[in-house]
Amino acid sequence: MYAASDVCFVSSIRDGMNLVSYEYVATQRFRRGVLLLSEFAGAAEALRGSVSFNPWDVNGTVDALGRALTMEMHERSVNHEKSEEYVWKNSSAVWGKSFVSDLKRSRAKALAAAASATHIRDMAYEVTKAAKKNTPSPDCGPIGRRRRRSILLRRETS
Repeated sequence: MYAASDVCFVSSIRDGMNLVSYEYVATQRFRRGVLLLSEFAGAAEALRGSVSFNPWDVNGTVDALGRALTMEMHERSVNHEKSEEYVWKNSSAVWGKSFVSDLKRSRAKALAAAASATHIRDMAYEVTKAAKKNTPSPDCGPIGRRRRRSILLRRETS
């Protein structure tokens, strides 16, 4: 149906991720149909080769439809090439590869952070272990130093 049409008329008043306009561009490689796209459609900013219109403006909509129906083949081809370039550069395959690449990059960062945290934990353990080794027992420890002499206090236990 898309491939057989001369014009695709998308008159959305509010639109998010509607793929009709992208599908239309993808099917128009040979026919070079005109995409008439509401300025409120999610694809309006991306598909610069479309004829944009405000669906609330009835006279403007009629003018845009008339322009689309009477557009010369050269202008249709130029406009279609603009939109087609965007569609092929931003296909679902490209998006999927980008998504997986981002996941891999995030995983690598998480693994590096975990390795760093493990290294810090191991260092803290070694420092604590060394501190415990060098700390005198509770019943014996230095209470002061004078000229390289240590005074030890020993607590007797019974």
